Amino acid sequence: MCGIKPGTQKMCEVPGLPFPGFHLPTLKRYAGDDSIGLAGFIDVETTGLNPHTDEIVEFAIVLFAFDRVKSSIVGVVDEYVGLREPSRNIPPQATRIHGITDADVAGQQLDGNKIKQLMQRAEFLVAHNATFDQGFVTRLFPISELKLWLCSMRHVDWYGRGYGSRSLQALLQAHGIQVTHAHRGEVDVKAALTLLAQLDASGTPYFADLLRRYHAMQHLEASRKTLA
Repeated sequence: MCGIKPGTQKMCEVPGLPFPGFHLPTLKRYAGDDSIGLAGFIDVETTGLNPHTDEIVEFAIVLFAFDRVKSSIVGVVDEYVGLREPSRNIPPQATRIHGITDADVAGQQLDGNKIKQLMQRAEFLVAHNATFDQGFVTRLFPISELKLWLCSMRHVDWYGRGYGSRSLQALLQAHGIQVTHAHRGEVDVKAALTLLAQLDASGTPYFADLLRRYHAMQHLEASRKTLA
């Protein structure tokens, strides 16, 4: 990992990967132990903003390993990216954002079994602006409601570290992480993971904020079950 610290513009050039700044290894022979956990990072592209009336047109999930002790992201264990044809045409304003057209999704279906398998293996799920993604994902895959969801936008103290925006594209730019196709599932997921793997001014991975939040949510869930 390049470990870019805030305020620097050094690029991690890795030819052949989804974008120049992506540097997380693929763990072809993953063997978990008590110190290593698995989580899933999800991004969806949709026909609009309303999870009750709009639909997913692209689904991306990356199952990644993390070190519980170091609070660091170890690498990519498995992943899935797929397109989905919605029940109505994709509005032009949505296509202008993610670039996905009706022709791209014609006849396309998601591999629901693969998606559910990856979600089941994850201890928790992460998304950037998770409220948005969770609304769409739980409608299509109710099994995701059984998982705790974390938000890499709200559950990392970006403002406290001096960043003026929590938007993914603004944070990527601030860290010198360049992407070729913003607002596409695979690129956004891997860009966000690359961001979370970076170190803050104290040398701590941003991912540590998410782990602290996860442990607090676990404790709260355990307390609720005890009271029930």
